[in-house]
Amino acid sequence: MINLHNHLLAVTRTNMENTLDLAHGSFASIERLANLNLNTARALLEHGIEHIRCVMGAKSAQEVLELQTKATQPVLGQTLAYLQNAQQIVTMSQQEHKARVQQQVTDMGQQVAATVEHAVAAVTRLGKPIK
Repeated sequence: MINLHNHLLAVTRTNMENTLDLAHGSFASIERLANLNLNTARALLEHGIEHIRCVMGAKSAQEVLELQTKATQPVLGQTLAYLQNAQQIVTMSQQEHKARVQQQVTDMGQQVAATVEHAVAAVTRLGKPIK
């Protein structure tokens, strides 16, 4: 019975390690998204500051209008790049998470089978019939 108890403890420990592995993978994905957000915010802020400087130096309303028109294109490009990068990060994270879960389900199935075999062997050694 003690061997079965130790075996069940090992299975529980493995399951906890699998859960921690999933959590670490999730935090890595969140970190990548946070870095993307910070870099995008920094780039947009720098672009905005430069745009404000240009607008403040404009000499006519026509020049301000031209500057406003020119300013929208880089912002749209940065927004599109941000969305594409975010989608790549999410897709990559989903694939990594799926691979981890598939491996863990396979391992869990093997552990359950080994636990059942171990329990059957323990009961058989005791000489009790299994019902």
